[in-house]
Amino acid sequence: MTKPLSPLLSPSEVHIMLDALLPPNTYFRFNPYMSEDIPLDESRPERLTFLQEEGTRYLERNEAKLNKAASVLALEKSAIQRLAEWCKLKADMYEGLPFISKL
Repeated sequence: MTKPLSPLLSPSEVHIMLDALLPPNTYFRFNPYMSEDIPLDESRPERLTFLQEEGTRYLERNEAKLNKAASVLALEKSAIQRLAEWCKLKADMYEGLPFISKL
């Protein structure tokens, strides 16, 4: 049995753990720095324009990282990977169902 992560870990701590434990090119974190705190319910056009500009700057600064993540996601899966995913899907579908049919 695996030990669950503590709910007290910050997102930064989880990032550090995942980055250290997972194989290369399997975990990417995109976490834009915001120069201002803007509430989630902000709707003023000038603030939304500011957010778009911040997003564009982030994408420009992290273009190589974004391209690497996109290339990893676009890789075709091997036959073994597809079979493993199919088996997991079938196991998940039958989880909780009675093993012996009542027919």
